[in-house]
Amino acid sequence: MRRSIALLALVALPLAACDSSDSVDPKACSLNVSATAAGTSLLYTYTVNASDRGTVSGISYRSAAPISGSTGITTVASVTLPWTVTVTLPANIAPLLSVTGTVTSGTLTAKAEGRTSETAAVTVNASNSCSQDAS
Repeated sequence: MRRSIALLALVALPLAACDSSDSVDPKACSLNVSATAAGTSLLYTYTVNASDRGTVSGISYRSAAPISGSTGITTVASVTLPWTVTVTLPANIAPLLSVTGTVTSGTLTAKAEGRTSETAAVTVNASNSCSQDAS
């Protein structure tokens, strides 16, 4: 009987040291989404989302064609997730989406979808993600 209790204690002791509230360091994420430029003007929907515990500190995306010194890139510093914006890019201008953030548990996802119109099927679909399992 004493051996059973001693064996149980040896098995249970290491398990007791595992605390579900142990701190997990956030994983830095740098997501870049791009696709080949389409030969026609497309309506792009950029989306950034997090499952579980992910945060975003900045987003940059191509919102227009580069014209006379302008890069056509818009930067957003204050982000609430989920985040979505829709822009129209002319023919031969590639979509770009860059996301900086962290994920403690779950997944941070960035996606760019291009359509010929709001109701048409997706013709461009590009994405990137960053994950961490905190269990």
